[in-house]
Amino acid sequence: PEGVIKFTVNGYKDIVGNEGKELTNTDISYGVVREIILDTTKPEINVENQVDVVIRDANKFTTNWEKLDSDLSGTSNNDGYWGNAWQTSFSLSWITDNKFTVKVTATDVAGNVATKEWTIDVTAPVCTSLEIENKNQTTGYAKAGDVIKVSVAFNEELVSNPIIKVNNILADVSIIEGKYVGEVEMKADMKQGEIEISVDEYKDDSENLGLELTNDNITGDVKSIILDTIKPVINFDENKASGTIMDTNLDKYLGRILKGTVNDHIDTFAWLKDPEVKFDFSSHGDGVYTIEAYDKAGNVTIEKITQGVVPSSIKVHPVGTMLKQGAQEAQKNVEETEQVKKTEGNLISDNKETTMENEQEETKTNKDSKEEVIENLKGNEEDKSLNKTENVLEELDKKLND
Repeated sequence: PEGVIKFTVNGYKDIVGNEGKELTNTDISYGVVREIILDTTKPEINVENQVDVVIRDANKFTTNWEKLDSDLSGTSNNDGYWGNAWQTSFSLSWITDNKFTVKVTATDVAGNVATKEWTIDVTAPVCTSLEIENKNQTTGYAKAGDVIKVSVAFNEELVSNPIIKVNNILADVSIIEGKYVGEVEMKADMKQGEIEISVDEYKDDSENLGLELTNDNITGDVKSIILDTIKPVINFDENKASGTIMDTNLDKYLGRILKGTVNDHIDTFAWLKDPEVKFDFSSHGDGVYTIEAYDKAGNVTIEKITQGVVPSSIKVHPVGTMLKQGAQEAQKNVEETEQVKKTEGNLISDNKETTMENEQEETKTNKDSKEEVIENLKGNEEDKSLNKTENVLEELDKKLND
């Protein structure tokens, strides 16, 4: 065991056979060394708060420390004997470097050597970039269903992923190209207005905790994104031919008009931007009218009305329905014209069997019928132009969507 090395001396006799008494440590009387201590335990080096060093050992020891990659070093003598051990303590808090590595060596009188090397880092991680992005659009607005992406980077590696929240909703965080990225889908019941983000609970390997990051710390080009999940409101006046469009973030307003029966056509028009947009199509006459209102977040409201009929909300754009109805009407006109042609043929055949007395009257009748047929055929030629309607409508839709 450790401690004073004990010995005994016995079995010694003189020349006549007299045996001497047993000798032990207490019988040592000559020489400088009165005892020898067995010590196989190294000094114990403890570090608190990264910079406070405490060393203990059952026997005296010497201490040396050095700041690596520099000429800075020092020693520490035994401060005293407490709790059955010698002890010394010192602090390196006076070194102002943000991050550095030190090495402490303690050697006891038995020659046991203890060393400890560690990095002193008392500075919390620093955010180098914080960006917010709407993955669905770049307007600075967001609607329900859009995904908001938050990316954050730091000046050092973290011991674990930070906590990222978007509108107080916890995001799943992953590391992409050296950045911590969290994404959250926007919901209709979320708070309207500026989307709030936070990054918190991020630590380095020295357990230094960083300060919470918010919208005020955003460094990217996009400084804020406005959540707007409310559609524009279209209100018709009592006459059903005018009204207003209202929304806090109105962007684009369009009117589409389908008029006529045979010569169908579409007109489009837009109104000036005002907090409350007023529209009036009473001067355009009878027809089917579609009012479209878009806000900056991409929310859209579409109302279709035939003058004199109470408006009803629709979800499908009316242009396709209009085209189908126009084609059906044109086909009906063609069938009616063919029937007129057959009638004319029958009339001509019957006229050959009439008497001379009725020929003049029949001739007059035939002439009138022919003129009617010719007029119908002209109308039929106009109907054929409807074959181009689909191309016109598609081109118009494309322009409106642009």
